[in-house]
Amino acid sequence: MSKGLVLVTGGAGYVGSVVSEYLLKKGFNVRVLDLLIHGEGFEKPLEKYDNFEFLKGDVRNTLTLERALENVDFVVHLAAIVGAPESRRIPELTWDINYQATCNLVDIVKREGKIKRFVFASTCSNYGKCDSADVVTEESQLSPASTYAETKVKAEEYILSKADSSFCPTICRFSTVYGLSPRMRFDLLVNEFVRDAMFKRKLEVRENTWRSYVHVEDIAAVINSILTVVGDKICGEVFNVGTANYCKHDLVNLVSNFIGNVKITYDSDSKDTRNYKVSFDKIESKLNFKPNWFLEDGIEQIKMFLEKTDIDPYSEKYSNFNSCGKAVGK
Repeated sequence: MSKGLVLVTGGAGYVGSVVSEYLLKKGFNVRVLDLLIHGEGFEKPLEKYDNFEFLKGDVRNTLTLERALENVDFVVHLAAIVGAPESRRIPELTWDINYQATCNLVDIVKREGKIKRFVFASTCSNYGKCDSADVVTEESQLSPASTYAETKVKAEEYILSKADSSFCPTICRFSTVYGLSPRMRFDLLVNEFVRDAMFKRKLEVRENTWRSYVHVEDIAAVINSILTVVGDKICGEVFNVGTANYCKHDLVNLVSNFIGNVKITYDSDSKDTRNYKVSFDKIESKLNFKPNWFLEDGIEQIKMFLEKTDIDPYSEKYSNFNSCGKAVGK
């Protein structure tokens, strides 16, 4: 028996394709809405499931959203222009998709009043630049340092302002993601470091800032927990989602030790000012979240994948910046 129908926007993306398959395996019916701006075919592996449905469409289109929401019980809103470089290149489109389309989706959901849970994918990048000694919580001041983070902060504010007895939103501030996905990315820090360590035998670190990390499959597990938890303890709540905080130097050393024979160089010139350590106490206590993946596991997973496959990990299709730019003509 189905646990209900979930609409996953952006469900053919790097995170979305993993989340969609996880929910399918957990007994949900899943409808994916995705424009496939990073390339065609990433939804194909999900078509083997009888409880899967795919709609190719744009989240900025009201009629498309209304159709996608028909008979839906839960919404997982992942569709977005993701990352600081991408948002810097196409700021207007980033605001249209990440903020305006999100507000429109929320308004439609509120108007129809049938959605049991609404999960919004936000980011720990919202914390921006913090003192290295500080550990930020969900209550800490936000200091977005990119258009991407700015759109997520504003979208969070709008969503939470609409929460009431008929609308149960949950905000997930995801850490920097890593791990394998059907729509693989090698422009994410851990994935990129493993690739470069294996193929170039060198790693360059431009700053020794702190960042939090989470495996893509742990994201899927958290979303499943939010959709299935009994009661309303997640309604209107914000959760930091991650497993560990590492400074860049420690991360590079960890990757280097796993791969072996890697030259490390250091360069202090960087435009990325983000620096934060994140507390995950809230999600551990409220949802009893315990990660299944740690950085060592993810590094080994990517290493084994690259050893066994003949793909070109430097292809533009594995980079959001390159594939998105190609799709929008930038």
